[in-house]
Amino acid sequence: PFEDTPDKGVLICNAEFTPIAHPTFEPGPPRAPSIELARVVDRGLRSAKILEFDKLVLIEGSKVYMVFVDLYVLSYDGNLIDASALAAIAALRTAKRPVHNVKDGKIEPTNKTKALKIRKEPLAVTMAKIGDSLIVDPTADEEEVMDARLTISLDEDGNVCTIQKAGTEGFTLDEIKKALNLAKDKAAELREKLTENE
Repeated sequence: PFEDTPDKGVLICNAEFTPIAHPTFEPGPPRAPSIELARVVDRGLRSAKILEFDKLVLIEGSKVYMVFVDLYVLSYDGNLIDASALAAIAALRTAKRPVHNVKDGKIEPTNKTKALKIRKEPLAVTMAKIGDSLIVDPTADEEEVMDARLTISLDEDGNVCTIQKAGTEGFTLDEIKKALNLAKDKAAELREKLTENE
């Protein structure tokens, strides 16, 4: 476990931009955009407390389950944050962890698995500011000309989990209020898509 959370399991998000996704993506160590993508998705998941991290402990302070969310971008035409957050939630909803028995400080495998318990599902909604307009779910072309970007993650109760701002320009208070309303509407729409096959 992490030193500051010895009684909680660990969630780690990574992102890799594969060269087949876009001509500007090159192989090699992670660059700033992939690091930002992983951090924004990670922060959205953590701040919503998506998992019961206290249930991922085998031996407090010593052994915990680590849940990895590895994002591989295979195709890019804009708005990677929303797509990646949605993919991460879909993956966690179907993920299973191994079950271990702990006896006298020893961990023994059982050859069984157990689904992860999802507490909250924070969906990200990104808007690009171009001039005086807010564009929901911007394409790569729109991202190229945007003045600023605002990503809002909301749980199913409409609570704001995170807000991430990028770009050189700012947002007025009215634009932020408008963005929040747009995000709530879009998150509800995305949530329907996420659960329509259940």
